[in-house]
Amino acid sequence: MSRTLIVLMVNSDPRNPEELGTPLVHAAAAAALDYEVEVICAGTAGKLLKKGVAEGLTVKPGSQKTVYDFIREARQLGVKFYACPANLALFDMTAADLVPECEGFLGAAALMARIMEDDCRILSY
Repeated sequence: MSRTLIVLMVNSDPRNPEELGTPLVHAAAAAALDYEVEVICAGTAGKLLKKGVAEGLTVKPGSQKTVYDFIREARQLGVKFYACPANLALFDMTAADLVPECEGFLGAAALMARIMEDDCRILSY
């Protein structure tokens, strides 16, 4: 049985924050079950790793818990967050703009190699 879960957040749009809770909760749950979990934020979801973005979003209007709180909680459980390097240019960011919970970068070729060579499962949102 695979012990690694890759959560690919690519269509989870920060403009629709109600979409953001599920992948982060699933990642945290898998980590709590002792799976190795990596969340790759690509496409529009890449904005979530920019400082200040997730802090200003809540999954439910009026909630005190921000999307950044979900990210921090998942990270505390061992979830590793990676940014797509192409997003830096796409969203006019630098590595310094990323939240400290971001472990680094995982681009398209590295992601494909990881998926094809390793024994892992993938959830895509």
